[in-house]
Amino acid sequence: MKNDLPERDGLPEHLKVLSDSYPRSDWSSHQNFSELTRFWLNRHIMFRKTLETLRSEGDHFLAGERDPQRYASLIAKVGGFFVNELHMHHHMEDQHYFPLLIRQDARLNDGFDLLGKDHHQLAELLEGMAGSGSDLVNKIRAKSEASMFAADNLQKILHRFDRFMNRHLSDEEELIVPIILEYNPKINL
Repeated sequence: MKNDLPERDGLPEHLKVLSDSYPRSDWSSHQNFSELTRFWLNRHIMFRKTLETLRSEGDHFLAGERDPQRYASLIAKVGGFFVNELHMHHHMEDQHYFPLLIRQDARLNDGFDLLGKDHHQLAELLEGMAGSGSDLVNKIRAKSEASMFAADNLQKILHRFDRFMNRHLSDEEELIVPIILEYNPKINL
């Protein structure tokens, strides 16, 4: 289906009713752009940067440029942080922010359904990523010859996840921020 995360190349046209009126370049200067909105967007930036770190370090490890034990430690620490924080972020959106924002403009209800489906797909991918990361860490710590194969497998998962996560985050931003700018809903932490 064209609107599923793996096939989507942008927010569907019928969901751009507000985003066309609020170009990304103007967001931060809008009077309804709050510190909470800035914080939320910065979390997205942090997720992108953390995933890039994991991918980059994996490339260096596969090229023989990283100590295996230090790399295993990085995967355990940074990878665990990434998985836990992204799960928590999506939970907060699904349980607290989206129910408030969906009431602002009925024309965008399909967008929240789309984002909810994305969250489920990303959660499944995160579980696979966590399992592959754990497998890699165990193989490196056991000095297994299969550690390079496990590292290559994790890299493939990270590259796939990166594409899906970036698509989701961009679409989510283009749906949510214009709602906030248009309606200025009262959002509490």
